[in-house]
Amino acid sequence: MENLEKKRVNVYLDTRLIQMAHLDTNNLSQLVNDLLSTYLSASSVEEVQKEINEYEKKIKSLIARQTDLLKQGVSETQTEGMKKKFEDDLKRLYKKRREEIGDSQDLDFDWLNSPKNIQRCRLLGKEPLQMCAELREWFQKNNGGGHK
Repeated sequence: MENLEKKRVNVYLDTRLIQMAHLDTNNLSQLVNDLLSTYLSASSVEEVQKEINEYEKKIKSLIARQTDLLKQGVSETQTEGMKKKFEDDLKRLYKKRREEIGDSQDLDFDWLNSPKNIQRCRLLGKEPLQMCAELREWFQKNNGGGHK
């Protein structure tokens, strides 16, 4: 890091701007320095256009990456990702259980009423009875309705 000469100045900013800036940084001085450096670094329209083109390339690349992630089924938010994991866990466990125990709606409901599964259902925003019906339907569709 360069050893730059620094000078203290008073700057009066809108309180809302300061609050928004602190969402991204705890060092407001560094943020202002970076913004001013970027703003003042280009001395011609041509240089500014060159910087704009570089940012546009980065944005296009990020949009393409986002599209690829969405196509791969990556969740848009962390919450959606957690919900998908809980749902996938329940499906995996339910499938294994059905293969071992067989088809019994009463036993399925009892299983979903275990404390751990009740918690999973709550995190998914569903009641055990609703989740039981969805798991049974999912199993029928994806496993040919087979009984063991």
